[in-house]
Amino acid sequence: MKNKFKLGITLSLLTLLSFQVSNLSNTKVEADTLVGETLLPGQVSDTGDHTLDDSFIHDKNNWNVLSGTSDWWKWDLTGNNYFWLANSKQGSWVYHMMDATIDFSQPVSISTPYYYSNASSEWGWGDAAGFILTPSSDEQIKSNAPGAAGQGLGINGLYNTIFMGRDLYYNPNVDGPSNSSNDKGSDTLEIRKTNVAGTLEISNTSTYPWTQVKAPMVLKHDGLILPSNYRGSEKLEISWSNITTNISGTYTGTLTISSTPDSEFNNSGKYGKVSISRVVTLQRNMSFGSIGVTGSNTGIIKEGNVSKDSTFSAMRGTADVKVNYIDSTTNKPIKNVASSTIKGNTGEYVGIGSGMLIYFDYNAPDIKNYSFLKGDYLKISNSKSNVLNAYYTPKNETASFKTYYTKGTPGTGDITDSVTGLVGGAPDSTVSLVSGKASSLPAVLTLSGNYDGAIGSVPNLTIPEGYEVDHVVGPDGQGGKTYPDLASALAANPNFDDVSNNAWANYFSIYLKAKEASTNFTYKYVEGTRPNAPGLAGPLTQKGVTGAIIKDPTKDLSALPTGATIQNVTAPDGKSYATLSEAVASENNKYFTSTSSNFMINVIAPPVSVTIDNAPDSDFGTQELKGKPIYDMVPQSPLIVTDDTASDRGWRVTANLTQQFTTESGEIIKDATMKFSKAKVIPGVGNTSTAPTSYDFTLSEDMPTLVSSAKIGAGQGQWQLQFPRVSLNTNGSSLKINQEYHATVEWEISNVPQ
Repeated sequence: MKNKFKLGITLSLLTLLSFQVSNLSNTKVEADTLVGETLLPGQVSDTGDHTLDDSFIHDKNNWNVLSGTSDWWKWDLTGNNYFWLANSKQGSWVYHMMDATIDFSQPVSISTPYYYSNASSEWGWGDAAGFILTPSSDEQIKSNAPGAAGQGLGINGLYNTIFMGRDLYYNPNVDGPSNSSNDKGSDTLEIRKTNVAGTLEISNTSTYPWTQVKAPMVLKHDGLILPSNYRGSEKLEISWSNITTNISGTYTGTLTISSTPDSEFNNSGKYGKVSISRVVTLQRNMSFGSIGVTGSNTGIIKEGNVSKDSTFSAMRGTADVKVNYIDSTTNKPIKNVASSTIKGNTGEYVGIGSGMLIYFDYNAPDIKNYSFLKGDYLKISNSKSNVLNAYYTPKNETASFKTYYTKGTPGTGDITDSVTGLVGGAPDSTVSLVSGKASSLPAVLTLSGNYDGAIGSVPNLTIPEGYEVDHVVGPDGQGGKTYPDLASALAANPNFDDVSNNAWANYFSIYLKAKEASTNFTYKYVEGTRPNAPGLAGPLTQKGVTGAIIKDPTKDLSALPTGATIQNVTAPDGKSYATLSEAVASENNKYFTSTSSNFMINVIAPPVSVTIDNAPDSDFGTQELKGKPIYDMVPQSPLIVTDDTASDRGWRVTANLTQQFTTESGEIIKDATMKFSKAKVIPGVGNTSTAPTSYDFTLSEDMPTLVSSAKIGAGQGQWQLQFPRVSLNTNGSSLKINQEYHATVEWEISNVPQ
């Protein structure tokens, strides 16, 4: 801290100081502390020099005058540093208060000369002259003074305040019983006090709750016939002894006041020292001063506290000044920085980093991640809390939001973050490169702010299409902690930090993963294909993630209808390719994308025709020889006919027994015939065209026979002909037992209607 200069060294310094502290009057109290001392958070610093000695007392700049008007008081013109507490003005009140408090936990001894003159009657200089001890501030004393003049001895209304001195005028029913003979000037010396409510002790009887004694002087005056200018002088002494400490923090002891008339007024030595004592309880720090109060009686009252004739032996009252270290951007105490305490004398000025020269100015401490901005100063008060604030500007910090892909994302290689050492994926890395294609990563996003200030709302990150946040690593992630999203990471790490506290401070790593994706391979007839073309298999779906390579699914595709062919493939890029393999291999199509892609396989339908898709299975099984040569069976499968010509020309189906029933050894059933009962005609699913006609027919060897026919405009689509019965007639031919007979039936269809 800076050791201040005293006023009065040079005129130029006086001018400078009056400019800097226009709200302060005169030279301020100094504290003897070390030059350049720096406060430390949590530290208690003592300004020192707590002894109240004569050098302090005899500096009149260390005393404050409290009065109603300036003509009620003055300094003695002789230069002896006597102060006029009364200046022959009626109804005046003047307090001459020491600009410091006295510590009443320690013994006190004070001796001050008092001089009285210019009274028109004995003891008629006013209502009260003496000392005041009070816990109240100068402001409170002055505010209370108008109502405390006269019989209030200047203290009525001030709580726990003591008057020690002369009650110069007897007030009936206040200073004792009503008695006109006593209603006059008085030579009474008193120790009198107020209670906690500020009410002065009074009495209307001869019993007094206070301590008093007669302290006579032989007063001098001018004029024989009309006496005037009554005058006297004495030495008033007060002491404080036999001190005990109370649990409440107050102190109980013996307060004594003594009056010793000067030799001119001691009646040739007959009036000596008069003392009274009173046991009282005081607060530790009490303001001290001299007081002069006048009413209708008035004169001149002088005291010599500042003169060379006074002596003081006491300790100065001290008070703690709390020093807070404040973040200038929030106006709140800096977190985790404890306040400091300055123990100083009441009435002296202390500061921190204020740059002022009239008091001791402590250096502001260095606070990590902050720079000192400005300080403050104050006059240490006894009656209110003392708080100094030192303001600091927080260090500017930058939060970074860096994006990676998760390790193993298609189209990325491994990359190690320079701050966290964690491994992620990046498209421009070739280390352990994974096949595929990945979008470029977003640029690093930064936000700046003050140390310990809020980083703010979640920044708007641009995430490539087809990707999503997998996890986020925040400044607290050194133990492996992660968050599902950036909002959660910011909520857990909301304020700017500094790398001196955490190497990962203000650093957020966002790891993206590829979303699930799919692509479809779909058969589709080319434009203009007839509506009754054979059905195509449904789409083949291949699943993966964005950026992964699509596998060639050619071998996995379902078979096309017989006769159908692939014309070309329309790929997701809109281009046509000769084969699916070529389309999938193209750079524009080979990767899964964020949206479901589709490879369209364009199919040419089979040529138009009428076909027999299935012939009935005529298996007579194992038969027993019977007398009647007819054997029956029910075909297990139908005759299936399809007309996809869309020509509506009709068709006819014939059957021919081209090989008679014969065994392996060549035995033939001569003249055998097969009789087919009229078939039930069943349309294919969704077929609404006109049905063909079915007939009863009998097959003989090499004799084609009409089975079914569709006239013009009928028979389109698919039809099933279910034969209810087939009868084999051997026509009397002999049969071999335990032999298998086989015959061949040819079924033929033509689009020539009957």
